Amino acid sequence: MNWAPVVVAVVIGVVLVPAVLRLRNFSKLPLATWPALVLATAAPIVMTWNLLLPPPPTMTVDMSGTGGKADLTVPPQHSVLVTGILSDADDASANKTDYSIKFTGPDWFQQESGAIRRKADNSLDVDELGTEAVRGSQRTRGGSRWGEDLQERFDFEGSGDVKAELTLWNGKAASAIELAVIPSPIPTVVLVALGVVLTCVGLWIEVRHKVDRFGRDLGILTFYAVFLRHGTTPVDAFQGVLSAILPAFLIGEGIPGGIAWLLLREPKGKRGRKDKAVQSG
Repeated sequence: MNWAPVVVAVVIGVVLVPAVLRLRNFSKLPLATWPALVLATAAPIVMTWNLLLPPPPTMTVDMSGTGGKADLTVPPQHSVLVTGILSDADDASANKTDYSIKFTGPDWFQQESGAIRRKADNSLDVDELGTEAVRGSQRTRGGSRWGEDLQERFDFEGSGDVKAELTLWNGKAASAIELAVIPSPIPTVVLVALGVVLTCVGLWIEVRHKVDRFGRDLGILTFYAVFLRHGTTPVDAFQGVLSAILPAFLIGEGIPGGIAWLLLREPKGKRGRKDKAVQSG
């Protein structure tokens, strides 16, 4: 079973349910309140769907060994999904393969590096969501284990006819890598812009109408979608959705929380006058 969607649902529920319960205590709220909460909730759901169930690749090729080459046809706004084809070696030296790929387009190029990490034993295959993602021996398992890194996604900086070349290949974990050209997920800049806008809306409602934590709730949900985009792939899904939780809570809780505290706290002079009035009364 793929537990990644369950983790995402739990994270959303932990934030969403208390937020809805707090909102029910207010009889009158701005019109933007519920649409903002719906959009913030939809962001990680849509991103999870987009990352774990990407559209079919436009093409796939296998590469291996330093100097290995392949020709790709890359449409605009596409990425490359790099998946390790695991070797049959099961000794201690077969737990990692470092690689570096140079992509050269019509008037652009980029260099991407990564590593295939796996636990060297006899359970070498990964059959993810019914499609062969990592190939090797006869056994299958439902995705990468904790501490493994079997798949990576890189966004292409351009499009057109592209030549791919392996400029580094070192290690025995993988016998080759598969390059799959797929449509890119929602751009990071769009997700960040959505997160900033919704967080600002939430902060305005929180400060203006004294709705506790609303800006922080929207910030956590939207920035969870941002961090899901980086590091979550179909094979490394469980680790990806878990690793996105901490930065999402740090950003979504820390920055809006600090701003709300500054805006809601009473000036020192005003607090002193209030204390004196209470004492004289």
